[in-house]
Amino acid sequence: MEQAVQFFFDEQWRALRAYCAERGIRILGDVAIFVNYDSAEVWTHPELFELDEKGGMVRVSGVPPDYYSATGQRWAIRCTVGGDEGAGFDWWWRECGVRWRCTT
Repeated sequence: MEQAVQFFFDEQWRALRAYCAERGIRILGDVAIFVNYDSAEVWTHPELFELDEKGGMVRVSGVPPDYYSATGQRWAIRCTVGGDEGAGFDWWWRECGVRWRCTT
């Protein structure tokens, strides 16, 4: 089911981009700085993320208790890309390129 949804979204997205390009409208997106634990990125590149031997998160981001939340917040977002520094952050550069191609 998800593949069908992605296929139809891709067709619609391409049509929208073409429509906008014909009218001189540029679409600009963003790059996910925080990558969700259950994302395709973590699933396809687990070596780049801080995961334990079972694939669970070692650390996550969040905020301590404050005025807005007495218990704080714990996000299901990994803290760092642990293995990418030595690769010159290649993964991030590839992601930026993918986002650029999808939005321009």
